[in-house]
Amino acid sequence: MKERTWGTALVGLASGPALAGEGVGPGAAESLSVLMALLLVLALILGLAWLLRRSGLVASRAGSLQVLASLPLGGRERAVLVQLGEEQWLLGVAPGSVRMLARLDRPLPEDAPETGGFALRLRQRLAEGDAP
Repeated sequence: MKERTWGTALVGLASGPALAGEGVGPGAAESLSVLMALLLVLALILGLAWLLRRSGLVASRAGSLQVLASLPLGGRERAVLVQLGEEQWLLGVAPGSVRMLARLDRPLPEDAPETGGFALRLRQRLAEGDAP
């Protein structure tokens, strides 16, 4: 006997007796309806979980990790300023590697004016000597 996958077994169970003109027994019909109901409930649960994750109503596992700014340095390299709790870190991100460039002793203010942007604020802080 050939091995069947679950999908072909379900199709065969659902359509086999009906196509052959046979009556479907009460056990097979009940099993099929229970199986379809379970699949529907599982699909609803997965769909709602996806919607909640996309809407932002569910907190991410990262917790207090935030990306404050990002500056492209090349084709696939960037400098990223992240905040974890009260500390801020300047990271160099490239394909396959992440390196700490500097740990800021004094965090950049979040309400800083955006006139100069990230690059200007970074240059000012590095010129002040905050980076190791």
